[in-house]
Amino acid sequence: MRISRAQTKENKERIVAAAAQLFRERGFEGVGVAELMHAAGLTHGGFYNHFESKRQLEEEACALSFGEALGPLARIGELESGRERRAAFASYVENYLKSREPGAAAPRCPFVVFGSDMPRQEEGTRGVFGRGLRDYLEKLAGALRRKSKKPDETRADAIFALAALVGASTLAYGVDEIDKELAQHIRATVRARLIEEFAD
Repeated sequence: MRISRAQTKENKERIVAAAAQLFRERGFEGVGVAELMHAAGLTHGGFYNHFESKRQLEEEACALSFGEALGPLARIGELESGRERRAAFASYVENYLKSREPGAAAPRCPFVVFGSDMPRQEEGTRGVFGRGLRDYLEKLAGALRRKSKKPDETRADAIFALAALVGASTLAYGVDEIDKELAQHIRATVRARLIEEFAD
């Protein structure tokens, strides 16, 4: 039985969403096509109706992860009031660096979960990651902009803030299960420093 174009689109979106989640949890190489399709609630044989290869799915899953990550930053950058932007950024930092419960899902940040995999990926996936990084820095710079700063200074602020967020999250994630106190200290320290740095 033929399925509708709308159902085909929905099925593909389910596969990409399931892949993004599994790739975040176990990396690109840690998940096979059969498992991806099972997670999406579809049969293995239907995979190639939607994708030419697993690499194509990796690119689309990576792009989806960046799309999800960029939304909150874009909304902060749209705020006209500097005070509102600073408050929204502080809230963003709090949420990004919140403590993880034992057994919680992998972080959603594409830099934390995909960054170390990128040098080993195909050019297409690395290209998606690179574009995502540029877009993220652009949105973050928009969230941090101040009238007193030039664009290159604001971009430097964005690079610093992103490096601090990703570094803290990566380090804390690495010890969450074995040294919760250290993980919490890392998150709390970077959270306080970032909020203080961009509070005025």
